[in-house]
Amino acid sequence: MKIDINWALLSPELTLIGGALVIFIVDLIFRRRARYLHLPLAIITLAVASWLLSSLGWNYQSTVADSFFTDRAAIFFKLIVYLGTFIILLLAEGYRPLSRYPLPEFTGLILLAASAMSFMVSSKDLILLYVSIEFASIVSYILAGYMRDNVESAEAGLKYFLFGASSSAVMLMGFALLFYVSGGVTNLPAMGQALVENNIHPAFIIIAFGLVAVGLSYKVGAVPIHGWVPDTYQGAPTPIAAFLSVSSKVAGIAVLLRIIIWLLPQESAIMGPWTMILSFSAMASMILGTTVGILQMNLKRLLAYSAIAHIGFVLIGIIVGMNYVTYTGNDFGKVSVLIYVAGYLFMNLGAFAIVNMIGNATGGYELHHYRGLASRKPVLALLLAVFLLALAGIPPTVGFIAKFYVLAAAIKADFIALAVVGILTSVVSLFLYARVLKVMYMDKPPKEEIPSKPIPAPSWAAVGLCLLGTLLWGIYPGPLIHFAKFCVKQIWLQ
Repeated sequence: MKIDINWALLSPELTLIGGALVIFIVDLIFRRRARYLHLPLAIITLAVASWLLSSLGWNYQSTVADSFFTDRAAIFFKLIVYLGTFIILLLAEGYRPLSRYPLPEFTGLILLAASAMSFMVSSKDLILLYVSIEFASIVSYILAGYMRDNVESAEAGLKYFLFGASSSAVMLMGFALLFYVSGGVTNLPAMGQALVENNIHPAFIIIAFGLVAVGLSYKVGAVPIHGWVPDTYQGAPTPIAAFLSVSSKVAGIAVLLRIIIWLLPQESAIMGPWTMILSFSAMASMILGTTVGILQMNLKRLLAYSAIAHIGFVLIGIIVGMNYVTYTGNDFGKVSVLIYVAGYLFMNLGAFAIVNMIGNATGGYELHHYRGLASRKPVLALLLAVFLLALAGIPPTVGFIAKFYVLAAAIKADFIALAVVGILTSVVSLFLYARVLKVMYMDKPPKEEIPSKPIPAPSWAAVGLCLLGTLLWGIYPGPLIHFAKFCVKQIWLQ
């Protein structure tokens, strides 16, 4: 059977893969000089991929036997992944511990991971989706343990791999069960239709979805498959911890949202139980991430638990969205997911960027390294304060807009319990981030002089971009909101 392939739809992903291969080849040919070429090549690759993606048109299209698709929402999620990858590459260039390792290989692997996540976002077939998830996971394992001589990095990579392999096996079992009960269908929308027409017992579907949820919960770092997040974020190179906290999560959120829309018709008998399962995960993520985060003394672990709490807010938007699967004019939940994802990119990467810069300058990530930081490095202290306040949801930052839309969506859809937990954990999170502000602004600096090293220009560029997005979309969120509404109008298409 001949399969027609629209290569234009695949061009962004192929560009990322091709760019990674070019960087590997340049590294083999030019060796030391490649250290000065890999970043420009990677930036050009991302720019070309983004341009190709934007030029596809903002309408639904599919190819490869309807297994790969693109629409407005897919373009939105991919652009977030590409922008996050660009910022991560800037941070990696200024991350001193990586200077002892081959940077071109590191950059090429990040591009490969971004291409795999891009395939995840556009996968409409069960087989392609699973292969994309595994591709992204395997590259991420390597990146987490890239500093192989560093015990913490090696441990982070190993723990990430063990959690990933286990959850992947469970998810594959769920995929196999869905494949069986749907009558051998692999196309996701067709599978959802088959589940309805075949009159499958709800218990089988709940079990299958539960198994799939294990794998996707691992991918986004939600409770109960969250145990790998703190240890991996602490041990992995800081840019990779930031990469996993944003780009990887964005791809996982896109997949989770599509699977729910395609495989859970609104009139399905399992909509109620599945809403309860996701509600538990959302509330548990917010509560655990916030309360346990307060106890952390390491800034990377603190941001890891913060990431767990924030994925709970994203799940609220997904829960609201799944209860309005078809377009009925009430798309507040899905819009809130897109707004939250975009805002989280800037404020979370900004926080990681400052932590990365402070770690390079002071040599540590423990809370005591931040004592009196406002008197020693006032600019860094001020920037970190802005990003932490954004994560707490304080206006006029994009964090306030993101949380407002999610909680408003929950209230509008009568998910009052979720809204109450979200509001209470937001209040508690103020103490979580205020601990860091107190240490920076109220504690006395250490008596011994901490050696300071210059901060590379790419790191400042990354911080400037994150600061612009955090404040601009917080003060003037109209364009972001309108763009999210524009993109979400195709998210239910099959």
